[in-house]
Amino acid sequence: MNGPSQFWPDLMEKTMGYDLNNVNGESTGFNSPMWNELLWIGKNWGWEPEGTYKLKDEDAYWDHGILEAGTPFGVYTGNDAKVVTAEDAGAWAAALESAIGDRNFSATLTSRHKEVKSSYQKAADGLTEVVLRDFNEDEYRSAIMDFISFLRKGSFVIT
Repeated sequence: MNGPSQFWPDLMEKTMGYDLNNVNGESTGFNSPMWNELLWIGKNWGWEPEGTYKLKDEDAYWDHGILEAGTPFGVYTGNDAKVVTAEDAGAWAAALESAIGDRNFSATLTSRHKEVKSSYQKAADGLTEVVLRDFNEDEYRSAIMDFISFLRKGSFVIT
C-alpha cells in the first residue's frame, strides 16, 4: 500500500483502510487515521468538499473499470465505492499544496499530532495497545506530495 498511512499514525491494531483507484488504473491507500488527516488538512487549507457520488454502474466499474459518477452520496468515509470527481480531486490537491507551502504547516501538524496521539491513547484506555510513531515531517510531506500527484490525475473511487 502506497501513501502516508505507512508513516503516521502507525497503530498496532488494524484499522479500517481506504483503497483509492483512479481512472488511469492507478491505486493508493490509507489507514483510517491518515485518511481523516488528509481530509482535515484539505479542509483547513481551503478545500470545500463537493461530496462524493455513488457509482453510476457498479457492475461496469467492477467488471470493466468504467468509472462514472451517479447520484450524490456525500461523505468521504466508509468503503462503499464512492466517486470523487476530477474537479473535487483537483481542489483537494490545491488545498494540500497550499498547506505544505504554508510556513505554519510544520507547527500546525506537530501540534495536531500531539492532539491525535493523546486522543488515541485515551480511546484505547488499556483495551488495546496503541503505538503512534514520532512525527517525521519530511516523510509526511513526501507522502502528501505523492497523494497530490494521485489527485491531479482525475476522478477516483474510494473503497
